[in-house]
Amino acid sequence: MDLSWLTTCLAIKNKHLTIIFSEDRMIELGKRFLRKELENPGYYNSLYDEWKGYEKEYHKICKKIDSLELDKLSLTELKELYIEFIEKYHKEWMIPLTANNISTYSEHFVIPKIIKKYGKKGIKDFIDISTPIKISFVKEEEKDLLKIAVLAKEGKDFKEELKKHADNYHWLKNNYRDGIRLGVDYFLDRLKEDLSKNPESKLKVLEEEKKVLEKKHKILPKKFTKEEKVLAHLIDKATTLQDLRKKSNMMGDYYVLEFLKVISKKTGYSFEELCYTNLKEIYKILSGKKVSGLKSRTKCCVNIIDIGYDEVFGGDEALKFYDIIDKVDDVKSEVLEIPGVSASLGKVKGIVRVVPDVSNVKVFNKGDILVASMTRPEYTSLMKKAGAVVTNEGGVTCHAAIVSRELNIPCIIGTKIATKVLKDGDLVEVDADKGVIKKL
Repeated sequence: MDLSWLTTCLAIKNKHLTIIFSEDRMIELGKRFLRKELENPGYYNSLYDEWKGYEKEYHKICKKIDSLELDKLSLTELKELYIEFIEKYHKEWMIPLTANNISTYSEHFVIPKIIKKYGKKGIKDFIDISTPIKISFVKEEEKDLLKIAVLAKEGKDFKEELKKHADNYHWLKNNYRDGIRLGVDYFLDRLKEDLSKNPESKLKVLEEEKKVLEKKHKILPKKFTKEEKVLAHLIDKATTLQDLRKKSNMMGDYYVLEFLKVISKKTGYSFEELCYTNLKEIYKILSGKKVSGLKSRTKCCVNIIDIGYDEVFGGDEALKFYDIIDKVDDVKSEVLEIPGVSASLGKVKGIVRVVPDVSNVKVFNKGDILVASMTRPEYTSLMKKAGAVVTNEGGVTCHAAIVSRELNIPCIIGTKIATKVLKDGDLVEVDADKGVIKKL
């Protein structure tokens, strides 16, 4: 399997992560996937099938960890288990990373051509046929909980089903920084909300939405060329893989952080310090060896990863590097119009709410315009209230794009500068039909 390599730099300051890579390289790789699919129809499907095998093994190791008490393992046992987990975790998300390449190529070359050739109606149809029929894991969880709500409403015993649901989705609030295991009580509170909102009706709406999309997938492709249909298929599959990678990451975040908590107790390194190590260093620590300089990384650190190279820098060296990259997208606040890529069509006016971190949100009203560097699953509750979504990053397969299409709200991604130009309280018009945000 030749997926090629993308040199990556991770820069962290004050717990804010910036990921740097070559956009030209991503475009090149995305174009390669299109060429391979045209030459060998079904190529990307075969990757998807290969990935399903890795997913199965990943879920097995997660269940194995759940069955163990990590703090009762020796350092040697902990190291062996962690290595096994990481190997399966890496295999599980390696193929889905190809979605980023397909997405980046599409937003630079495919979407503009479709708009130019077919106009607004054409891009809407193209987005429809490249939207997966398979719902996102966020919506899947919502659907599963609604089914339990129906059981409860009918007076049937639902406790066992709710416990299974909690076990299946305990990772739902996790991110790269925080990992918690949600219990039955969290889902019970949400179940009570669903009971007050006619769960049968909501399930019916979800089913109808699926039927409408299935119909579009059958009818709409006829207007597009062979290459355009292949691209739509690639985006469809890539979007599903991207979403499932997010799910795997959220599960993995929980287990990685649980391992680090136990390693901290057994070795004397603080949990915070361990969060700034790479794999090579964690394996050294688990082998009883010392790793120095970790404390200086907690303020700022830079991790550069390439084939055969994985080094982390902290302290003043990292700060100098971070200050350079932080100025790359510097803009003047006088900018009145921000272009981006349309991921979900529509046009709306609203008040801006810039949300760098969901946990710190104090005010977010229905109809507000959600502006973020990128969205992750924990943003979904805000997206359900938002009039539109605007992000700096992301492509047509990203979380913001997937969920916005499911919610049928305008979404513009890839603006690069939205969070630097827009401020809380700004009145803006989000015109996703044209891919432009205007300050009013």
